[in-house]
Amino acid sequence: MGVAYDVATIGGLNAANFADVLAWWNSQLAELADFFKEELNLPDAKADKPKS
Repeated sequence: MGVAYDVATIGGLNAANFADVLAWWNSQLAELADFFKEELNLPDAKADKPKS
């Protein structure tokens, strides 16, 4: 399975728009992670990390 998001850079991409792209992509990946946890009953990855 792959997840991709194309960003058009024709005409340039200023810093504010680039930050918006990153924020949007971050929110979509978080929603996808939540979907997988709910649908596949996956454990929380943060809870499984060994304590150092």
